[in-house]
Amino acid sequence: MIVNDEIFDDLDERGLEYLSSKRRFEHLMPADAERIELFREGRYGAYAYDLEFGWRWVITRDGQEVQEGVALSRTGALSAVRHVLTFYRHIDRHETA
Repeated sequence: MIVNDEIFDDLDERGLEYLSSKRRFEHLMPADAERIELFREGRYGAYAYDLEFGWRWVITRDGQEVQEGVALSRTGALSAVRHVLTFYRHIDRHETA
Protein backbone atom coordinates (compact mmCIF):
# COMPACT_ATOMS: atom_id res chain seq x y z
CA MET A 1 0.00 0.00 0.00
CA ILE A 2 1.37 3.40 -0.97
CA VAL A 3 0.73 6.23 1.46
CA ASN A 4 1.07 9.87 0.46
CA ASP A 5 2.93 11.26 3.47
CA GLU A 6 2.54 14.82 2.17
CA ILE A 7 -1.02 14.94 3.54
CA PHE A 8 0.49 14.85 7.04
CA ASP A 9 3.05 17.62 6.47
CA ASP A 10 0.88 20.37 7.98
CA LEU A 11 -0.09 18.46 11.13
CA ASP A 12 1.45 19.48 14.40
CA GLU A 13 3.03 16.96 16.77
CA ARG A 14 -0.15 16.72 18.88
CA GLY A 15 -2.17 15.94 15.77
CA LEU A 16 0.19 13.24 14.60
CA GLU A 17 0.17 11.65 18.06
CA TYR A 18 -3.62 11.52 18.09
CA LEU A 19 -4.03 10.24 14.52
CA SER A 20 -1.37 7.53 14.89
CA SER A 21 -2.59 6.25 18.24
CA LYS A 22 -4.47 2.99 18.70
CA ARG A 23 -5.58 4.13 22.15
CA ARG A 24 -7.83 6.96 23.24
CA PHE A 25 -6.05 10.11 24.26
CA GLU A 26 -8.78 12.00 26.05
CA HIS A 27 -6.27 14.61 27.20
CA LEU A 28 -5.93 15.69 23.56
CA MET A 29 -9.66 16.45 23.27
CA PRO A 30 -10.22 20.18 23.66
CA ALA A 31 -12.49 20.86 26.64
CA ASP A 32 -14.71 23.06 24.48
CA ALA A 33 -14.91 20.67 21.49
CA GLU A 34 -18.39 20.84 19.98
CA ARG A 35 -20.16 17.54 19.39
CA ILE A 36 -21.45 17.62 15.80
CA GLU A 37 -24.11 15.07 14.88
CA LEU A 38 -23.37 13.40 11.55
CA PHE A 39 -26.58 11.38 11.35
CA ARG A 40 -29.12 9.31 13.27
CA GLU A 41 -30.90 6.33 11.73
CA GLY A 42 -32.71 3.55 13.58
CA ARG A 43 -30.59 2.23 16.40
CA TYR A 44 -27.42 3.90 15.06
CA GLY A 45 -26.11 7.41 15.35
CA ALA A 46 -22.81 9.12 14.71
CA TYR A 47 -21.18 12.33 15.78
CA ALA A 48 -17.82 13.98 15.35
CA TYR A 49 -15.56 16.57 16.93
CA ASP A 50 -13.47 19.06 14.97
CA LEU A 51 -10.05 18.88 16.62
CA GLU A 52 -8.49 21.49 14.29
CA PHE A 53 -5.86 19.00 13.11
CA GLY A 54 -8.43 16.32 12.25
CA TRP A 55 -11.84 14.93 13.18
CA ARG A 56 -12.68 12.35 15.85
CA TRP A 57 -15.81 10.37 14.94
CA VAL A 58 -17.92 8.09 17.12
CA ILE A 59 -20.64 5.59 16.21
CA THR A 60 -23.35 4.75 18.72
CA ARG A 61 -25.75 1.81 18.79
CA ASP A 62 -28.73 2.04 21.10
CA GLY A 63 -27.07 5.06 22.73
CA GLN A 64 -23.80 3.25 23.55
CA GLU A 65 -20.47 4.06 21.88
CA VAL A 66 -19.43 1.08 19.77
CA GLN A 67 -16.71 2.43 17.47
CA GLU A 68 -14.52 5.48 17.14
CA GLY A 69 -11.90 6.69 14.74
CA VAL A 70 -10.20 9.70 13.26
CA ALA A 71 -10.27 11.37 9.87
CA LEU A 72 -8.61 14.37 8.29
CA SER A 73 -11.90 16.08 7.36
CA ARG A 74 -15.61 16.08 8.21
CA THR A 75 -16.29 14.47 4.82
CA GLY A 76 -13.70 11.81 5.61
CA ALA A 77 -15.30 11.19 9.01
CA LEU A 78 -18.72 10.71 7.44
CA SER A 79 -17.26 8.39 4.80
CA ALA A 80 -15.52 6.30 7.48
CA VAL A 81 -18.70 6.13 9.57
CA ARG A 82 -20.72 4.91 6.58
CA HIS A 83 -18.10 2.29 5.81
CA VAL A 84 -18.01 0.96 9.39
CA LEU A 85 -21.81 0.96 9.61
CA THR A 86 -21.92 -1.44 6.67
CA PHE A 87 -20.22 -3.96 8.96
CA TYR A 88 -22.60 -3.35 11.89
CA ARG A 89 -25.67 -3.60 9.67
CA HIS A 90 -24.33 -6.86 8.27
CA ILE A 91 -24.02 -8.22 11.81
CA ASP A 92 -27.55 -7.02 12.63
CA ARG A 93 -28.98 -8.89 9.64
CA HIS A 94 -27.30 -12.12 10.72
CA GLU A 95 -28.35 -11.74 14.38
CA THR A 96 -32.01 -11.51 13.38
CA ALA A 97 -31.83 -14.33 10.81
